[in-house]
Amino acid sequence: MRMEPGGRKQVSDISSAREDLRHQLEQFYAALHLAPPYDTVEKALQALGGTLQSMEPDERMHVLSDESRRWKAYLNAVRAAGLHLKHRGIILGLIRTNQTGQLTDVTARFLEAYRP
Repeated sequence: MRMEPGGRKQVSDISSAREDLRHQLEQFYAALHLAPPYDTVEKALQALGGTLQSMEPDERMHVLSDESRRWKAYLNAVRAAGLHLKHRGIILGLIRTNQTGQLTDVTARFLEAYRP
């Protein structure tokens, strides 16, 4: 994984996308002071890998190089694995009471998976 200008990580292959998703999920759960549901995190990583592997190489590179598309793939993997159902009540409570302010702009993107 290389660094882009501004300190962002550049994701260039399936392995680095999985590594980036794992890192982002670890930050998300740490910021919320919750233990990640490790089995379901692994399912999300597998779902992401399977989705990316099923794409044509050009399409995969386009998704990996575009932050917006990559995050859409991350959220789809989270949903496909059912990760958005784990700690759902706790996280929705934190959203309702505006206690998610400690999340970075990046990790706050995971909150989209919990909203209807």
